[in-house]
Amino acid sequence: MWQSRLSLTPTSVFLALGGLWLLYKLLIRLIRRSPLDNVPGPDPVSWWKGNLAYFYDRHGWHFLDRLDTYNGAARVDGLLGAKLLYVFDPTAIRHIISEDQHVFERASWFSESLRLAIGPGLLSACGDHHRKQRKILNPVFSTAHMKDITPIFYKIAYQLRDAVAGQVKDSPRNVDVLDWMGRTALELIGQGGLGCSFGSLTENIPNAYGEAMKAFVPTMFALGPLRFLTPYFAFIDRLSFKRTFIHNVPVRNFRKLLKLIGIMDAATKDVFLLAEHPTVQERLRAEIKMATHDGEIPYNEIIALPYLDAKRRTHRHADILLLPSVTEKLNKRSASPSLNPYQATTVLW
Repeated sequence: MWQSRLSLTPTSVFLALGGLWLLYKLLIRLIRRSPLDNVPGPDPVSWWKGNLAYFYDRHGWHFLDRLDTYNGAARVDGLLGAKLLYVFDPTAIRHIISEDQHVFERASWFSESLRLAIGPGLLSACGDHHRKQRKILNPVFSTAHMKDITPIFYKIAYQLRDAVAGQVKDSPRNVDVLDWMGRTALELIGQGGLGCSFGSLTENIPNAYGEAMKAFVPTMFALGPLRFLTPYFAFIDRLSFKRTFIHNVPVRNFRKLLKLIGIMDAATKDVFLLAEHPTVQERLRAEIKMATHDGEIPYNEIIALPYLDAKRRTHRHADILLLPSVTEKLNKRSASPSLNPYQATTVLW
């Protein structure tokens, strides 16, 4: 009777593991003392979030003003009574991020959350791995390269000027400067760093990848203190059912983040495949140039380009292979002529 009533869903497993972990951390906090206990700081508002909620509050300026009354550093309570050191002394900050950066590395929750989201790149790597990637990217920030991309920046700045001027040319009106600055920054990164445009600044042309990039950071911050739990759930990456597990996490912002990562990942794979096969790029470019008439290609000719159509079909097939598995019920006998009955296999993601 008991076994028939027991149902182990991903959500119940997640809640059970979370409860056990919460109990363990509470016991550790009660027994162990922190070296920061003697550092002055504001009292915690909540035993669960400490004072972290004010750091993620858009209107939490009063809390930051209160921290300014301390002498360059203050103790801040984190999740489950964890003690954090908030440093705002300029000299100390210079030592942390510049002179002694080999001693002070990013917090594990920060690096791990980025690694799970975008992979082991420059933003998420630490130690020697991070230094090697920085060394590879140093030429991108050299004076010579900055001189080369300066004309691109001027062109984008002029587009921004024309776009804002077009909004107010008929009559005075409010302009969302933050939105325009975000679109401009994204375009600077796209054209100056990646060699592609995410959309015109003068027209509201939707771009899935650009919109995902703009929404990525706000969505990450919307998770709030939950990001501090990331290192404790890194084991999920090694589970065979990790895809099913993470898609059933009962957090709305987390599911939104998964959707954004999916959009960014699909576009990244497209760019990677083209970069890995330059001959494909050259052949596609030559085919499109031959079909171009006065800067435009009629629709009927676009869909008739043989090599472009072949690459499109191949890309669509690859996307289907990467989709998560779907469970269906067979209502009647059926045979598929495309499957070998002796070699058919099932892959669960």
